[in-house]
Amino acid sequence: QIGKKRGLAANELSIGTQTEAALDAARGKAAFALAENTVSAPVKGPFGWVLMRVTKITPGADKTLAEVKDELTKTVQTQLAGSMLVDIANAYQEAMDSGDALADAAKKAGMRVVHLAAVDSRGLTPDGSKADLPDDPDLLAQIRQAEVGEEGEPFQTKITNYYAIKVDGLTPPKLKPLAEVRTAATDEWTAQQRHQRLDAKAKALAAQVTKDGNITAAAKAVGATVRKSPGLQRSLPGTTFSPALSAALFSKPVAVGVYGPDVSGDGMVVAVTTSVLHLPPPTENPQFVEGVKRAGAEMGSDLTLSLAAAALKKQGSRINQDRVNQVTGEGS
Repeated sequence: QIGKKRGLAANELSIGTQTEAALDAARGKAAFALAENTVSAPVKGPFGWVLMRVTKITPGADKTLAEVKDELTKTVQTQLAGSMLVDIANAYQEAMDSGDALADAAKKAGMRVVHLAAVDSRGLTPDGSKADLPDDPDLLAQIRQAEVGEEGEPFQTKITNYYAIKVDGLTPPKLKPLAEVRTAATDEWTAQQRHQRLDAKAKALAAQVTKDGNITAAAKAVGATVRKSPGLQRSLPGTTFSPALSAALFSKPVAVGVYGPDVSGDGMVVAVTTSVLHLPPPTENPQFVEGVKRAGAEMGSDLTLSLAAAALKKQGSRINQDRVNQVTGEGS
């Protein structure tokens, strides 16, 4: 009500069941000091001020090491892998800076080196077979954009892989005789028609799931089974969903049906998010901390300039830059 009076729109977000450790220090302390169905005083979180309301209190419980061992192992391995990838990318860049060629620098850094004789924009070789490339759309896009002969710097894709590429040459496209491509063209046309119909069917099923809120009924209608996936992370789609389907899931709220290709690319998956867990910011990660500092400095600078401009406008003042330079020195 106060927000409406001030012309502010409410932005209410459910963060689900959380432990105190999963929240940042300020929000965790405030939330766990509240009784059920009570609202906190304003709390400053990582991205602004919030009011917190506790709707349910779940008593804490201890777990044995055996129960959490696999989860802890996976968490630590993921963290170590991320750090190692950064170290490898840095080692590659250092080797390149010292004068090594791409292949030599990659070997020194411990990267896998692969040479492709040729690959087209669809990820296929000249004979129509799939090239020896990972299923990572960002990689193919970078290959198409690369300058011929340029030693590439390491880059990270949306699914957290690192690559460095060098394109040795560009082969202009040419038409093949009809007799040579008739079978392939027929197969490709058939596959396109099948994919279009499959895509339309998956789109209709996703809309039905959104409307009815029942993915089981939608699956039953086409003789499919419903499976529950493990938790997903935006940057780690894992092996359950393709990157495209994972991106679709993270683009929609809870209970909205989405669809996308399966991991193989031959089928379609209709999926729905049942809950969202907002992970705490990785405050121990140096890159995150540096990013927050940089964003804070930029926001502070923008705010200062905005306030200064508003003050000048309100006072009807203007700056005589020539006189300022005379007093303080040019460029001050």
